[in-house]
Amino acid sequence: MSSECGQIYRFMVKNTETGSQVGLIPVLCKSWSCDKCRPQKASQVKAFIRKNFSEGDLWILTFTYYHKGTPLNAWKNIGKNLNNMLSYARKYSGTFNYLRMVEPHKDGLWPHIHMIVSKDIATANFVKLVTAWGFGWNFHCKPIEAFQASNYLSKYLTKKWPEGDAELLRQITRTRIVSSSRRLGPIFKTDSTWKVVKLSNPWRGVHFLLNAVVSDLKKEGATSIDVELPGEGFLIKSDGILSQSFVHAISDSLYWICDVQHHVAYVGYKPLGAVPF
Repeated sequence: MSSECGQIYRFMVKNTETGSQVGLIPVLCKSWSCDKCRPQKASQVKAFIRKNFSEGDLWILTFTYYHKGTPLNAWKNIGKNLNNMLSYARKYSGTFNYLRMVEPHKDGLWPHIHMIVSKDIATANFVKLVTAWGFGWNFHCKPIEAFQASNYLSKYLTKKWPEGDAELLRQITRTRIVSSSRRLGPIFKTDSTWKVVKLSNPWRGVHFLLNAVVSDLKKEGATSIDVELPGEGFLIKSDGILSQSFVHAISDSLYWICDVQHHVAYVGYKPLGAVPF
């Protein structure tokens, strides 16, 4: 886990037809090895499955690599073997959507793969060829409901990997833990309109900025200010709009003072002095 996970924030001011939205949300390191980020990423995968895979026509496939050669070679070959398998399946079964995840086998080294597909691709020839692709030590295929599949896979994704060198092998081979059909779009989306800021004292910095935003909205005549506190940071929806001087002070000075003792809440690239809130 990154030492700064949750300490860096994204700040956004967006005017809408009915007012404005102001948000300050912590930026996570987004690493599967991070105890803080892993459950959130697993939840995103769960939502992605429920959005893109329908009930009644879904299959789950489980592959375990042969324990031969070296674990490093097995991890190196995941991408090539999966591409061969998907190409064959598309050729003989037609188009389909898929999502696959990889985790280490219970011995902590060899890769173990779960995949959901929107069509039954496990023909007799497909099953025979699984061995040639290296997946044949253990292979299962069965129908599954999308809701069940989302819970099943997210449960595995939430678990911390067992002790061993599997994570190192995954990083060396640049193997993604989760991937899906390109036509489904990205699993993890980002919003490029947010600016990155850093709070040296998150608790004080968040509450100071929250009070400053609410105060400015009130000064500008806002009659509705809805504040959400999603665990950390905040999200404000209002019928008012922040003053240009306030937005200018935040955007240009990149320097915030978080309390009356003048503890620095955020240091930008070039400190230009305190913002007179």
